[in-house]
Amino acid sequence: MSTTDRDISSLPKVPRYQRMTKLSNDSAVEVTPQHPHTSVPESADTDLRVFTSNRGKARSMTFDIGSRFRVHSPIPVIAVNDRPVAAGFGSVNVPVPVGTKAVVSVQTQDSKSNCCSSWPIDVKEDDDVPELEYAGRFITGSGDRRHYGSLHGVLGKRGIPSPGWKGPMTMAPSIPLVLSLVIMVLSVLLIMQLYGQGYVSGQVTGFVAVTVPLVVLGVGLTATTQKHHAIRDQWRGPLEEKMRTGTTQPPVLWNEGAPGARVWNASTSAPTSTYPQPSRGAGIVVLRQELSTESIPHPKIFLAKEPPNQTRRYEPAPQITVSGREPLSAWGHWVLEVPAGHCTVRADFGFESQEKRVTVTAGATRTLTVKARVVRRFKGSGPHAEHLEDQRTVEFSEGRLSSCCRESLAGPW
Repeated sequence: MSTTDRDISSLPKVPRYQRMTKLSNDSAVEVTPQHPHTSVPESADTDLRVFTSNRGKARSMTFDIGSRFRVHSPIPVIAVNDRPVAAGFGSVNVPVPVGTKAVVSVQTQDSKSNCCSSWPIDVKEDDDVPELEYAGRFITGSGDRRHYGSLHGVLGKRGIPSPGWKGPMTMAPSIPLVLSLVIMVLSVLLIMQLYGQGYVSGQVTGFVAVTVPLVVLGVGLTATTQKHHAIRDQWRGPLEEKMRTGTTQPPVLWNEGAPGARVWNASTSAPTSTYPQPSRGAGIVVLRQELSTESIPHPKIFLAKEPPNQTRRYEPAPQITVSGREPLSAWGHWVLEVPAGHCTVRADFGFESQEKRVTVTAGATRTLTVKARVVRRFKGSGPHAEHLEDQRTVEFSEGRLSSCCRESLAGPW
């Protein structure tokens, strides 16, 4: 294992209320809490294995900040085919028999932007079952306001880095700064001693006492900044490559219908370059699904000993129907082959539904985003909050995913 792999796979200890817990009654489902010294048992050949990891201080950043910023809970909830199986950070093994097509989904809560990632699998043989990992977004601390809209991470192959993580920062880059501070203090003490013994005048003493520390401090800061940038540049390439390879997966053929009627399911991180080409005389309709949620009142889990009710919620996918075809009900991006002409797309989400008429030309691709939103109301905000009701809405929008979702895949590095 290379140094890069070792550093990426190393994980900090997580709070008790964020460790992996089982949500399924299936006795075959096994969970292992994330802990630096916990050994993960080997899974069977036909077990789907999903890891969830977190870095930085995002795991303790669920609380209101002023009146404008609201940070969501980064605790992931893992589901297979819309059946929640576990929540928290660690690993979960889920039996999946050969011949299974499934969608693995990971959701977090209270995000103003997309808070659901998915990954389709097609188990044709025992060795087709992948190891997946959900990497939570890296947040440096409470002063990092760049991603308060969403702390949702990325779902991909085992070993992907956390979005925003720039590599391990050691104390080595700070050595020039420490040395400059020591030299600055010694120089001031020296000039004051020379002044006390009458070797230099008061004007020279004042000039040197101000100028020398500033110059030394500037040199130290410059050297420290350059070393930090050098380390970041050294890790930029490996991290970007791991993110690219770890999130790239061709769409899974979901329905092997006749040419012009095929259906694929693509992961939320799949680049459009992996999408299939339509058959002759047909076009492609891409339905990208987004989920955003809000809890009222917001859960207070800062330093909590038990997980609040709000952090273990999972929302099933909208039911999508295209021109009377068999309904599609799974998260991810649906890629549908349709005959050239007009088609009607319908999305049902709870008691809410929307329809949109789409015109597709032969060989062309039309992209729609299905935006599902849930407002959950609770009585109380602590671990024993009582769930009252949910309010769901769904709407269509043209074009690609929002900028925050693209940013979660690309970095920033």
